[in-house]
Amino acid sequence: MSRRSGRTIKLPAPYLRRVWLDPSQVHDREAYPFCLPIFPDDFELTFEAAITIIVGENGTGKSTILEGIAALAMTACRAAAFLSLVSRTRRSA
Repeated sequence: MSRRSGRTIKLPAPYLRRVWLDPSQVHDREAYPFCLPIFPDDFELTFEAAITIIVGENGTGKSTILEGIAALAMTACRAAAFLSLVSRTRRSA
């Protein structure tokens, strides 16, 4: 199980743990996207925490979902900041 900020993730695997480039599977290093500097022959990303990947065809709402999550997160952050301010104001009064 992965942990983040003391929170145990109880969902079952599979979680993406590693992404790598297998040079033997790249038939043309000059072809896009393998020609990009970010993809050397030893390219590898390892994830220590669970991640979620959203995929889909163009126009299916991937960005809309992310924008909604961001809006909710900003609302939660603003609410937390407001409650913290109220709490400090009450303690100092």
